[in-house]
Amino acid sequence: MTATSDAPANLVSDLLQAADRFLFDERHYARHPDLQEAKSRDAAFDLFQHFLENGSREGRSPSLLVDPHFVRYKLHRYLGIDVPIADALHAFLNLPRAERFVPNSWFSTWAFRRLYGDTCREIAELGDYELLQFYATHVGERAFSPNGLFSEERYRKRYPDVTAAVARGEFGSGFLHFVYLGADAGCTNLPHFDAARFHAIGQGEQHHVLGHHADLHSVVAWFDEAFYLAIYEDVHYLKRREIIRSGLEHFLVTGFAEGRVPHPALSDAIARRREAGAWAFGAAMPPTVPRRIGIEQASRLLRHLAEQRSGGDRRRGDRRRVTATVWRYVEPPPITGKFEEPRYLGANRDVAQAMAGAPAGSAARHWRDWGLQEQRFAPGSNVFGARKLTAADLRRCATASTSSARSARPAGSAVRRAGSWPRCAPPPFRPPPTMSRG
Repeated sequence: MTATSDAPANLVSDLLQAADRFLFDERHYARHPDLQEAKSRDAAFDLFQHFLENGSREGRSPSLLVDPHFVRYKLHRYLGIDVPIADALHAFLNLPRAERFVPNSWFSTWAFRRLYGDTCREIAELGDYELLQFYATHVGERAFSPNGLFSEERYRKRYPDVTAAVARGEFGSGFLHFVYLGADAGCTNLPHFDAARFHAIGQGEQHHVLGHHADLHSVVAWFDEAFYLAIYEDVHYLKRREIIRSGLEHFLVTGFAEGRVPHPALSDAIARRREAGAWAFGAAMPPTVPRRIGIEQASRLLRHLAEQRSGGDRRRGDRRRVTATVWRYVEPPPITGKFEEPRYLGANRDVAQAMAGAPAGSAARHWRDWGLQEQRFAPGSNVFGARKLTAADLRRCATASTSSARSARPAGSAVRRAGSWPRCAPPPFRPPPTMSRG
């Protein structure tokens, strides 16, 4: 369905003058450079009147509470209403109040109901749009968090000057301070947030907090987004439905209390957790967490996950999927067999060129992690030389050995005498995860 711009010209004016006036924030609207210039020339310049007469038709955002582009996206995706950006706010305000959604990407009704449903019984009967209005009306005095990725209470406690600024009315909340000023001034929110990654693309933590849909890259070392979504299918479902923005948001709101594992290397820390909440847990974690885990820790992790599934609130029959996910994080056991590095590099010139100047042991690590599966030629090497064959070895080498038997059967005896894998056309070089491509 396509909506045209024949909506009453005074619709926005009528509504914003009444119950929806909370949607306009002069401080936010004045951030437009042309309006700043107009205000500097004429102190009596009325920003609110400008929005009613011009800004709404120009697709300008009246406050952080309203993102016209997000409104247009939601109208199209969920209601089948196609409008130009200039008419997005008109179409939204023309909806019956009970059908209105949250017109921004950062306020989470899912998180808000779980964080405050027990202490604020009055929100039980509120719709999503009314819940946003409740938040905007009371956040200054009651320090509500707008989503699971920002803690209003912790932010104000960490920065007392922000608390004072909110009390003076300079900012409506600590969240607004963080978005407009705090993040760029070096204030922090998430414990051990990876600021370097966002600074590299010209963004700060406020962009992550305001974002609509987080990717699979982890923003804190103590939480692995890809791992969490792969292990917990119910969380993945919520993210696909855009009910939550990330697995991290789920963990901070409910996952920690449920004993869910945020990172494969932290299953033991979760099992013996003593912190009062997820934010305290994250703050207590080291700034760096190993990405790989040993076999024994992986076994404990699998037992922990199995106990969670047996509780009845997880889907059964997914042991193979969970095991396969955990296995990707297991550090392969060190090679105790025979590996001749000079002959391996001599037979694989692309590897030798890429490994120039690499730390000792890089060639062995490449052969173990990639070379076997790629059927690289390794004269004189034998992965099983000094230890018993294990299931892990079979899984690691199954693809290579199966295809070798089919493609190089006539040369089998010669290959066995050489103690190496059959030679195939060398695939593109794949460096180990810890080595740069140079």
